[in-house]
Amino acid sequence: MHRTKCTALITSVLGPYFKDEMLKDIGSSPYSLLIDESTDIEVKKLLGICVKYFSIKHKKLVSTFLGMLGLNQACAEDIANAVFSLLESCNLETENLIGIGTDEASVMCAKQHSAFTLLRDKQPSLQLVRCICHSLDIIAKKAIRSIPSNVEFMIRETYNWFSTSPKRQDDYRELYLTLDGGLSLTLISPCETQD
Repeated sequence: MHRTKCTALITSVLGPYFKDEMLKDIGSSPYSLLIDESTDIEVKKLLGICVKYFSIKHKKLVSTFLGMLGLNQACAEDIANAVFSLLESCNLETENLIGIGTDEASVMCAKQHSAFTLLRDKQPSLQLVRCICHSLDIIAKKAIRSIPSNVEFMIRETYNWFSTSPKRQDDYRELYLTLDGGLSLTLISPCETQD
């Protein structure tokens, strides 16, 4: 089967079938949404939405893709309206929405005016769950700012020095054994996190 026919089969037959099965599975169960905005290669703003619910059919929590919507702007109103639009098109009751998971972007979770507050206006018991990875990233960035840049340079160069030479790695293991008396820790590369 060629690419065109395969694409048509997925978008016209399989996709709608599995989405319908998923929506039947969700039914009137409580559910949560995971939402995040992004930009595609054409620099168009998108909103990806995943749904998390307990499947009675499968007897487990299910997290799956619900939809990808285009946004005019990545502002709180557009994001909230896109979420409501998708829920309506999927016949999912807003009353059953119990939580949303987002990153730390203020447009998503600010206390005064955000996608979360606009969603909560229609569903007062809605809970916000912030992404722990984004929180840890922010914490790590703030912590690293307090370290002088020459210390960070020394940490990076120490890794680079040992990682490129098997002899130096053997010397490191021997030194570690002498000083600590146990198995040496594996050296890992310090890495940049997203900005």
